[in-house]
Amino acid sequence: AESREILLGGLPDLKLSPVAPPDGAFYILADVSAHTNDSVDFCRRALAEARVALTPGVDFCDSQGARWVRIAYPQGPQAAAEGLERLRVWLAAGR
Repeated sequence: AESREILLGGLPDLKLSPVAPPDGAFYILADVSAHTNDSVDFCRRALAEARVALTPGVDFCDSQGARWVRIAYPQGPQAAAEGLERLRVWLAAGR
């Protein structure tokens, strides 16, 4: 629950707004359309440049998946906060 709250509180500041509230799962679907319309490229670059692993939405939805990513948070609040900070630095650098 703490990891979920960390991400829900920080993602909107990065223009990565949740698509729907996470209900009991260990993942959040976040809209990346403020940054790109290619979730596969966004995830590839986030992994290579920010060292944050995300899953492209196209793996789950053909019609809207290019606009969002899946962010899993099973490792606890410290990992969630670190991943959020890495994304913040990466996006601020002009990704």
